[in-house]
Amino acid sequence: MLRRPPTIISLTNDDVVAFNQARAQKLWQLEQAKAAQSSGISAENRNGKQPAHASDEQRPLPSQNSKPRTRDERIMGAGASASGSGSRA
Repeated sequence: MLRRPPTIISLTNDDVVAFNQARAQKLWQLEQAKAAQSSGISAENRNGKQPAHASDEQRPLPSQNSKPRTRDERIMGAGASASGSGSRA
């Protein structure tokens, strides 16, 4: 088996502060969820609508004028045009 030198991980004070802030935020969110649950009011009842599914935020909204993307647009991105270089006739 080949040996390689161990990976060195370095943490700065900024890394530790960022971790502690993220952990405190998660704990606060859990406390808020527990408080809302214990009072009998859930987030969806409070707002009057169902919470959106996480993947719904990723999808673009369908529009009536949307057309299928061309091959170049799929490969090069939305800014590609049919008259651009590299397109085949």
